[in-house]
Amino acid sequence: MADANLAPFEQLAGMTLKLYIHGTASTAEPAASADPIASGFVFVGDTDGGQTVNHAGALTKFYDDNHQGVVKAVRPEEDPTITTTIVDLTLENYARVLNDAANVTSDAGPPAVKRMPIKRGRMPKLYTMLFRSEIASPYGSYPIQYYLPMAVFDGEPAPAFTKDGRAGLELVVTPFEDDTQASGDELGWLTAQTS
Repeated sequence: MADANLAPFEQLAGMTLKLYIHGTASTAEPAASADPIASGFVFVGDTDGGQTVNHAGALTKFYDDNHQGVVKAVRPEEDPTITTTIVDLTLENYARVLNDAANVTSDAGPPAVKRMPIKRGRMPKLYTMLFRSEIASPYGSYPIQYYLPMAVFDGEPAPAFTKDGRAGLELVVTPFEDDTQASGDELGWLTAQTS
């Protein structure tokens, strides 16, 4: 019987991912087999309904008088994004997406409450981010993770409160170039464990 994890069956599978962030940009990637929490990452929530990784960055094409077709092309800009909805929402995780969990304040009461301002502020908070699954590697039931050494929560986060009782927060993540990484890795990378 063929093993579904060997060629020609190796392929990326659709799978919800968990989002982890580190409050310091350019924090080293934890090993795919390691617990990100042990490296100082904070669990923000599970993704729900999938996630879309968009490798935006159109080519600029050049033509000359001697050819009908394109003779050269360059990609002057790259703007990859990850779009998803996170669930398991707490006020602290909601605040991390808007700007900073330190903005959440507590009052012992009675009654005890937590309070979070909804203003995002002028400057976005830079994080190191991991989108990770423990079992989605195309090479077996192993971890896979997108590592973004410098990234921000972009777009316009939209909380959704549904009748099934599970609050979700729609968000867009945009990586920034990190010049401390090796050439070609400045925007981050995808790691899949193989054994």
